[in-house]
Amino acid sequence: MNNKDNRDLMNVDSIVKNITTIGGIQLQHRISVYKQNTKNGGRNTEYETTYRSRMSKGGLNGCDSYQIRETKDYIIFSETFDYNGREIKEDVKRKRNSVLFTYSDVENIRILLDKASAWFIEDRYRNDLFQYDKNGVPYAVSGKYENLFVMTNLSVGRGNFLAIQPVVVLDALNSVGYPGVIFKSSNGRIGTCTMSEFFALVRVTMTLLDNLYTNSLNLLNHYLLNKKGEDQNYAIY
Repeated sequence: MNNKDNRDLMNVDSIVKNITTIGGIQLQHRISVYKQNTKNGGRNTEYETTYRSRMSKGGLNGCDSYQIRETKDYIIFSETFDYNGREIKEDVKRKRNSVLFTYSDVENIRILLDKASAWFIEDRYRNDLFQYDKNGVPYAVSGKYENLFVMTNLSVGRGNFLAIQPVVVLDALNSVGYPGVIFKSSNGRIGTCTMSEFFALVRVTMTLLDNLYTNSLNLLNHYLLNKKGEDQNYAIY
């Protein structure tokens, strides 16, 4: 990493890639760049993303040995648009509800999504999970399962959790409903997905989490290539 690359990372707090929106859930990949204050004469002079180690084998032998500081890598579920594609407008100034997953959450998220997937796969659920009208259109969750939900605690955020419940996702424009799910956190509603959107969300989320470290390195490299492109009038997207 040359000096310019290092300065580029010193000037950022986080790098965020908007990946896609599925149903009412926006997926993002975020890297928070860890910085350590360095002091000179008692005053903070700069923030470092790398540091020189004098305790490594090379350092003890008088050779510079640099270590790149830890980053915090996340996949984010964020509140974004409702099912009809209209931006949520109740309070445009409020912070959108979101939850973050990192390495320590991978297995809990996998178990959570598997349990919710069973509602649409296993006969004991799918045969009577929803109430249907005479045209076969769902209009409500059946009374038997009105309190059905799955939940897992998250490592990011004090007391935060992700919960999933079955719900009928309404398409008001076409006056029709679809079997689906709603995602909630400690701050309230995040968004809904139809059944097919939910299965797409499961596949994309687990692919991102299973490859989080590699994807984070790629995002960092992409950021640096983009910064270089500003000087050379090109960038890789």
